[in-house]
Order: sequence, then C-alpha cells, then structure tokens
Amino acid sequence: MRTLAIQNARGGCGSTSLAAGLAWALHRLGVRVVLVDCSPSNDLRLFFDIALDEKNGWARAVLDGADWRAAAWRVDDGLDILPFGGLSQDDLARLPSSASVDLIHSILAQQAPGLAIFDLGGESDGLDPALFTTRLLVARADMASYLTISEQAEPQDLVLLNHVRVESQLQKACRGLFTSSVASLVPVVLHYDEAMAESIAMKQPVGAGAPNSLVADELRRLAVWLLSRQA
Repeated sequence: MRTLAIQNARGGCGSTSLAAGLAWALHRLGVRVVLVDCSPSNDLRLFFDIALDEKNGWARAVLDGADWRAAAWRVDDGLDILPFGGLSQDDLARLPSSASVDLIHSILAQQAPGLAIFDLGGESDGLDPALFTTRLLVARADMASYLTISEQAEPQDLVLLNHVRVESQLQKACRGLFTSSVASLVPVVLHYDEAMAESIAMKQPVGAGAPNSLVADELRRLAVWLLSRQA
C-alpha cells in the first residue's frame, strides 16, 4: 500500500479539508483509499457526516486495548476513514508516544492495495518522512509559510499552495518566491473557493457536495498529477 502524508507548513493552511477533498477525488478515479486522521483535533470525521458526539477512533481504541480496525468507517466501497477519536487532555497524556508510528506500521502490514492518506495536521510529532511514499506540505502563498518551508522541508517533500487569491498582489509576490526557489512545488495550485469552506458545513468532501466548483476541479487535477508521479 502506498502512503501519502498531508501536513500543514503552519497552522491554518487547510490540510484537513484538503485531505478529505483529495481522498474523494482519488476515490472517484478508482483508487482504493484509507483516510487516517492523525490529529488530536479529530476534525476529519466532520467531512464524512460522523456525529459530533462520536468518540470512537484509532487512538481511543489504543487506550481501550481494542482493535483499531473496528474504529474505521466505510464511506463508500473503496473509501474508508479512520478517525483519531475523542480524547481528553488526560487521555492524550496517556497515549503512547509511538502510537502513530505503530498505527502506520499496522496499516502497512495489511498489505492491501490502494493508498493510505494520513492527515498530520500541523504537527508531525517527529514522524520519519521515510514512513511515507510521499509527504505533501500544504502552504499558503505568504511569507510565514515560505520561511517555514525554506527551513523545515525535506528534499523529497512536495509543496502545495492552497487558498490562493489571484487578486492579492502580496500573494502574487510570494508565489514568485515559491516558484523561483522551491524545486518541489506542485504545478497545481488550489485557489480560494467558498465551496471548500462550505464543505464542512455540508458534512461531505467538496467534490461530493460541490462537484462543479473550481476547487473540486483543481483537486481532481491534483489527484491525476499525484497518480502520474507514482505510475
């Protein structure tokens, strides 16, 4: 099974909505996808109509000594989501530091076809990038993201610009910096689109709720581009 990690370059770059939308786009292209939430915020489930008060998830299962596979939700044939689970601060303190790495190894040990997508949110918690076939760093076209990418990105990482506004002269200048100095910049950019913001309110990925939107089309193109790299 191939693995794709999606991580914010800094807070608020949109890794979770991107992970949901990209998983849907890849699924619609015929790829079997397992979508895993590695962030304690446990927000990824909200894009798949899982109830707010639902506490089950892989981290909850680890603490309870249960099988993490029982925490998975079937969205559609060939698309499953594994929420993080609802944990208190005390629960998080008791969660083994190796829990995420152990989960990744367990998923890989299933030797299933398809792609496992891991939403890391804003923190990688020291996860070795070598665990993943691809790591996608999500950035905004601003100086804060640019400086973070310049200092922390690994040579093999891919960098994706999200929430791009064509009318912003500041973003235009920052995009120039990314284009000229970030060799691993993904050729597809995701423009700001209200449909992406609305998708969480609709409790579904943007490609399901607004399939004709600009960002849904860009996510499809991103999915095709990623598949072409792995062919």
